[in-house]
Amino acid sequence: MAAAVRLDSFPVLHEGQIRVLTAERIRARFEAELAADGEPPLDGDREFRSILTEDGHNGSLRLRRDGYWESDVDYFTAAPTP
Repeated sequence: MAAAVRLDSFPVLHEGQIRVLTAERIRARFEAELAADGEPPLDGDREFRSILTEDGHNGSLRLRRDGYWESDVDYFTAAPTP
């Protein structure tokens, strides 16, 4: 049986450096993007996990062969504002 992947933080390759991407940072980015679009905030952890899982399924958050993650979203810059 494969080991479970923890979803509280990810070692991410970002601009040539390994940085830790926390679930809190990802959630803050999701919330900011929703607010910028005039949408209501996330409806709890279940919706957050659902969106994060969807990002993994569609490939925008992906595990590299070297064990680091990469993302199409730059979570380390300021999120959009409404």
